[in-house]
Amino acid sequence: MIVQMKSSSNNIEKYLKKKVREIVASKGIDVATRKGSKELNILVKNISYIDFPNQEEAGKVAEQLGEKIVEISQQRNKKFLDKGVVRQIVTAGFVQSLSGSYSSSSAEEPAASTDTPAPVEEAPVAESEPAPTEEKPPESEGDNSQENG
Repeated sequence: MIVQMKSSSNNIEKYLKKKVREIVASKGIDVATRKGSKELNILVKNISYIDFPNQEEAGKVAEQLGEKIVEISQQRNKKFLDKGVVRQIVTAGFVQSLSGSYSSSSAEEPAASTDTPAPVEEAPVAESEPAPTEEKPPESEGDNSQENG
């Protein structure tokens, strides 16, 4: 009896949040912290935009996230849900790694940003032009010294 999760991201968000909290609490980490819960809510909200094919897949993601939170918390000797732990998961690219496995509108946006290095390569060409502008500030310093004299 697998329920389709495409109904809304709100339902997915609630399910993921509940599942992650259960997993983290079962491993002995206190989830009743204000800042940690706030960071977890933001992370889960971002994950909830991913189109999961079914509830079972969303549950697997929740388990991965919960295990990762517990792992990092134990490394840092934290007995509570710490916002730094959740932020470390975000910076480690947990959401981006999920976006490769599942299709979503929000997951495609970071993929599009990885295609932008070609325009960035054009930027060094523009950097060669500022070299003459760097010479102007020393000239203005000379102008200032003449005004003072």
